[in-house]
Amino acid sequence: MDIFASYGPLSAEVAYDRDTGSSKGYGFVQFDDKNSMDNAIQSMNGQQVGGRTISVSEANQRSRRWRA
Repeated sequence: MDIFASYGPLSAEVAYDRDTGSSKGYGFVQFDDKNSMDNAIQSMNGQQVGGRTISVSEANQRSRRWRA
């Protein structure tokens, strides 16, 4: 997540499959302020990182799903 560090203070987390332990191919970056987030989204969305095009957008909060 070092590629986002130039946009401001942040915390980051990569999503992993709980059964296999391998990366799910996405993660979350949380900035200290909205301006930093907006700049990172505008600058990084659609860029090539490690030979792959990344999609960067604001996360939407999911409703909690319950299992019976």
